Amino acid sequence: MRNVLALIGASMALFTAAGTPAAGAYSAATGPAGARARDLLVGIAEDVRSIFAAFSDGIDAPKSPVNDPISLKHAKSDLDSATSKAEALANEFIDLQQAPNKNGR
Repeated sequence: MRNVLALIGASMALFTAAGTPAAGAYSAATGPAGARARDLLVGIAEDVRSIFAAFSDGIDAPKSPVNDPISLKHAKSDLDSATSKAEALANEFIDLQQAPNKNGR
């Protein structure tokens, strides 16, 4: 989980440093890899939001993953999904770094 959060933080910093263009600008500026990276970031954020929502009534609430096996199963699934997306995102960043720049830089 720590690695996932670190990758999310680094990803957000990269996109913020780039000026955070509108969503459609990613595909225009960076091609399919940039659009895929954006989609993966959105998916990770949705998975993390779902995990946080599972604890919205408190860590010891009856429906929290701590006390509810079904909620725990869902939270684990969301965490696995976020981890998988983070790994795919790392590969997309490698692709973006290796792609030739259209401006010759």
